[in-house]
Amino acid sequence: MGRHNHRDRFVAQISNRFILSSTEMHDEANNMSNMKQITALYKDESFKETFLANYEAAGESRQQAEIEYVAAFKTIYTNDSNGIMPNPPMFDATVDSIKRVLLSVSEQGLLLDPRKKEVAMTTTQSAGGLTTLDFILCYRGMYRLVGMSKKVLSTSVEIVYEGDHFEWKGSKIEPEYRMNLNHNKDCIMAGFCSFTMANGTIIAHLMMGEELDEIIKQAISASEAAGGNTDMWTGPWKGRSLRSRIFRSAFSIHKASLLDTKSMINALTVDDEMPSIDAFAKVLEESLSE
Repeated sequence: MGRHNHRDRFVAQISNRFILSSTEMHDEANNMSNMKQITALYKDESFKETFLANYEAAGESRQQAEIEYVAAFKTIYTNDSNGIMPNPPMFDATVDSIKRVLLSVSEQGLLLDPRKKEVAMTTTQSAGGLTTLDFILCYRGMYRLVGMSKKVLSTSVEIVYEGDHFEWKGSKIEPEYRMNLNHNKDCIMAGFCSFTMANGTIIAHLMMGEELDEIIKQAISASEAAGGNTDMWTGPWKGRSLRSRIFRSAFSIHKASLLDTKSMINALTVDDEMPSIDAFAKVLEESLSE
């Protein structure tokens, strides 16, 4: 009897290994098939021309548009966008969702090159297991969109320390703020972001010191847990990091009032070397044949 139990357990183990191996082979086959479809999309002249035309309409040069085209597909292929490595990976996403995201982002004139840190691509998965591409708007992307908007004339973001003069007058009036050069930078009283609108109105957003202190505390804790560097929150860049969080909070709440996404500003000067679209297509094809 003992011998039969041992044999049955052995057969079960072998069966499980076979099932796992079959599943892995199936997944690999699906990944390869999906990558071939993504490569086909990359080489689709009609899609490429629409993508490039979107950037040109947003004020970008043809050269910059082609840089973004290569950067977008390279990001999907390597599954690394601004340090985010989505699971499921981006190269598992449906081609339709990839087309939707790339055209949506290019229509806004936002830069997909991870070095620009304006947009980070990621994935979502449905209950049925379907993987779709999605994107996260980064701080620089938010700032760029506000700068592109004809609705906004100017933006101000400030941190109020102990010793500064500050008077909050509500969300529709510019706060009264004067910095004291001898203020206590170890004691944050508040932070605010105000937008002067083209129609003469003001949109003001206030964050209290306790909330900002908690943001700093959580950011330091998260960096330490990930084995990262906390200098952005403890060193000279602390103020800049905090201002970005204040702006992001204001943008998230007031974006419907701030954005005029049909209006774009001219692109910043870019000195990146022009990539070869044909060369990158060859890299994709070679990787699929390995």
